[in-house]
Amino acid sequence: MVIHNPLVDEHRAHILGTLLENKKITISELAKKLNLSATSIRHHIDVLKDANIISLEISGRKTYIKLREDKLAINAAKVLIQLYERKFYQK
Repeated sequence: MVIHNPLVDEHRAHILGTLLENKKITISELAKKLNLSATSIRHHIDVLKDANIISLEISGRKTYIKLREDKLAINAAKVLIQLYERKFYQK
């Protein structure tokens, strides 16, 4: 079975995994941790935000990314990570 879903992406899976571990993180911290540009992170964040999986919290000059606190968003993050792993690691 071929899984084609724009949410099933390596970088988005890593972002979601990081958010599951850290609760919230700034865009610059996430970019550094994943070795991606802030522009690239913002693109992936926009996709995840449009899917209602994450939310943004602005505090002063920093923008924090966090998983939405409802069970549906948390479960969606876990499922997307599993789909990514299945797509790329179980060939």
